[in-house]
Parts: sequence; structure tokens; C-alpha cells
Amino acid sequence: MNYHEPDPNKKAKNPHKVMITVFVVIFVIALALSFIPFLLTRFAFEKKIPHINPEGCTEQIYAVVVRNDATEIYDEASGQRTVYSPVYKYKYNGQSYEAAGSFQTSEIQYQPGTELEIMIDPDDPYHIYDPRSRSAVNQAYLLTLLFPTSVLVGSLLTGVFMFLIFKFLKHAQTSQQGGAP
Repeated sequence: MNYHEPDPNKKAKNPHKVMITVFVVIFVIALALSFIPFLLTRFAFEKKIPHINPEGCTEQIYAVVVRNDATEIYDEASGQRTVYSPVYKYKYNGQSYEAAGSFQTSEIQYQPGTELEIMIDPDDPYHIYDPRSRSAVNQAYLLTLLFPTSVLVGSLLTGVFMFLIFKFLKHAQTSQQGGAP
């Protein structure tokens, strides 16, 4: 069996520095991972749902809400519920179009007969963009940012708690050795 004498010139690792390093590494990883829902939501909303993606929608026109399509959805958190999306009717270059809004809400946003401005893509007049739907996207972004914010606040509170524990332990250790605090 090989036994090595500890090197007297080599300093022992400070357990406080090791704990702080581990805490910082875990904090950075948790914070980075917590932004994934935000980034996925942003990508899905902006690229995959054409009615809230203003890309190409350069023509501003007036549209009338002709009805609100109702859809029954079910999720485990709230059970079965009805959501509504407005259907817009408008004219562009002398031709009539009808297109449904992409955002579904539990409350009817616009009553039938409501006239409002929307944006359309002149190359694809069925591609519409309702600038007021942007508030729903922003609410979704804020909701997905709650998780990274809670990770940040929780980590900071944990760090402060760890600091106080280390300070208390150090104070208790010096008191037991008879030294001044």
C-alpha cells in the first residue's frame, strides 16, 4: 500500500470557496435552462403562428368582425372550457376575404359588427395580423419569464442563506477555539 505524506507546501482547499463555486455553477446552469420555455414560446409564437407574425403584413385595412368561432378545449388544470377567436371580413383589391384570428381567449374580444384596423400581406391576403393580438403574445412571454425570475430570486436567497450559515459556522468555530470573534 502506498501512503503519501501530505505536502506541507500545498494549501488545503477552502470548503467555503468550493461551496461557492458549486453554487455559482449550479446557479448558471439552472438560469440558462430556465430560459428554454421563454425561447421556445417566442419561437413558436413568432414563427409558427402566422396570424401574429407581422412579417409581410404591410397593408393596413379595415375589417369587420363577423362572428366569434367557439372551440371546446380540455386541459387537466382547468378542465373543459370554451375559447373564442374572432373571424374578420375585409376587402382587398376589390375581393372579399374572411380569415380567423389565431388567438383564442376565454372571453370574446370583439363583438360581431366591430370595425377595426388589421394588417394583411398583399401577396397572401389571408395572412392577417391584428396588432392588438400582440398583447396576448407579450402576456405569454411574461408568463414564461416567471420561471427564470423565480430561479434567479430563489438562487439569490439560497446564496444569502448559505453566506449567513458559513458566517455563523465560522463565528462558532472561532468561539470554540477561544479566539476573538
